[in-house]
This record gives sequence, structure tokens and C-alpha cells, in this order.
Amino acid sequence: MLGLLVLGTLTVMLAGYFWLLRATVRYAKRKTGSNLVAALAVLAVLVLTFGDTVFNRWYHREVLCKREDVGVKVFETVALPAEYWNEKNNYPKLPYTEMLQGKPFLGRYVIVQKYESGGSHPFTAYFTSKSTVIDIQTNRTLSQFADYAPQGGLWWTWPLKFIGTGNAIGWTLSRGNFSWCLPNSINKSVTASYGAFKKTTGAAKK
Repeated sequence: MLGLLVLGTLTVMLAGYFWLLRATVRYAKRKTGSNLVAALAVLAVLVLTFGDTVFNRWYHREVLCKREDVGVKVFETVALPAEYWNEKNNYPKLPYTEMLQGKPFLGRYVIVQKYESGGSHPFTAYFTSKSTVIDIQTNRTLSQFADYAPQGGLWWTWPLKFIGTGNAIGWTLSRGNFSWCLPNSINKSVTASYGAFKKTTGAAKK
């Protein structure tokens, strides 16, 4: 039922777009008799309809995704005792869920996740996700992962997201959060948390 509703909405919206373009061409030709003016009028309609969303996607790709905080950043590492290290898979044994809930690992390390919106609609709006490992005893940041997704564009482009987010048309014209700067953001968030810890070396045990 929901699928039929979405399909119906998309059909009506697309029909409306095509009607508007045809009406624009006819009006321009009737008033001026010029094909060039008609073409410019159609271009103006397309820019007014989708220009803000296209700009928002450009801003996301060329500005937000090039910020220095994007990706995995490890600032300090903590050496863990052998009992907190998975030798087989070579990564720390972290109580990840508990750390997210604010329960300090070893009495001092927590993971803080933030999801925030920023920018201004419709041109520069964005959604950001940040995951940070913090030493609550010193208030120092050990590692961080940050990523951005676009949120701009006006409501009338929303149905076009159902064209599909895997192609340029569907993503460029859609309004929602469909493409982060980096693939597999969730996995990279975990990687950043694990990267803050290392195995205690033999020399360090002496």
C-alpha cells in the first residue's frame, strides 16, 4: 500500500514537472515567438526548481567533505593490559555499548556520539555525525570520527528520491540524507574508537 502511494505521488509530481515545462514553452513562444527565449524560460524553471538542491549537493561534496575533521582521527593511544586485548583478531576488547551509554571503560574512557544539523536551508543545510573517545579524567580526546550528509533542497524535490540514490539523478535531486562523505560510516566510527587503544608491549610490562 505504501509503495503504491509513493509511486502515485512520484507520478503526479513528475507529471506536474512536465506540464510546467510545456506550459512555459508555450507561453514564451506565444509572447515572443522565439525558440531561444522559450529555451531560456525552461532553463530558468529548472534552475528555480532544482538549483538550490543541486547547489546543496555541490556544497556537501566540495566544501563539507573536504573539512579537516572528516574521517578517522587518532590523537592519542592508550596501552591496554593483555586481558583487554583480543590476540586472535588483534583488536581491543572494548565494552562498546556500555561506553556509548556513558559507562567508563577502566573507569575513565567513554564514547560520545553527536548527531547535529547545521547550515541554512535550502542551500548549505547539512547533517553531521561525530563519534569521539574521551578520557573523562583528563578531558582529552583520544580519537574521533566525523562525517557529513546533505540536507538541503526544498520540499518539491522530495519525491524524486525514489528514483534511487545509487544514480546521479536520484541523489542530486533528492532532499534527504543519502550520501555521506565516506562509505560505511558506521564501521569507520567503530574503527576510530578501537584506534584509540593499543596492545601493551613486552617492554612496557617491565
